[in-house]
Amino acid sequence: GSLPSSMSNLQVCLTQLDLYNNAFSGTLPDWLGSLVLLQRLYLQQNQFEGTIPASLNLLDSLGELSLSNNKLWGTIPLTPALYSLSTMDLSYNKLNGTIPDTWNNPSWTLVSLVLSSNELEGSIPGLPELNVSLVTLQVDGNLLSEPFPDMTTMSLLTSLDLSFNLFVEVPVESLPSSLKFLYMS
Repeated sequence: GSLPSSMSNLQVCLTQLDLYNNAFSGTLPDWLGSLVLLQRLYLQQNQFEGTIPASLNLLDSLGELSLSNNKLWGTIPLTPALYSLSTMDLSYNKLNGTIPDTWNNPSWTLVSLVLSSNELEGSIPGLPELNVSLVTLQVDGNLLSEPFPDMTTMSLLTSLDLSFNLFVEVPVESLPSSLKFLYMS
């Protein structure tokens, strides 16, 4: 079934919502954005479908977000308004469009960004040039292509997965020297 709207009554106390690996379905409700104290939101491995509600941008205390392994589609509406966000996993959905240009914001301190196995296209925007806090970037299994960004300023990046995209060439000189794991198939 879908998430009961009565859960929105928990907005004054709820800091973590973990509904991982259940059989929840339907769309993600807009009232999730009213859970203003939420620090962790784990809704992965359910049957949610539809678009990601833009109301999630109101969760300025949110540090970890996982919506992976659902049936979500559409563009990614999330912005650097989620300035506390350190981990975001939107993998294994049907998200399309491009990686938002708004993500090239130096105040956004993401540590782990996982966008694997979606239908994202275009290039990787200025995110790598300005977001120097990333340690893990996984964009495998999409339709991403050139131009390839300069990632040399990402001095903390240790894991980069670019496999199963449409890249023709990834210039080695554009990769950071901190890389320990590089995946390109």
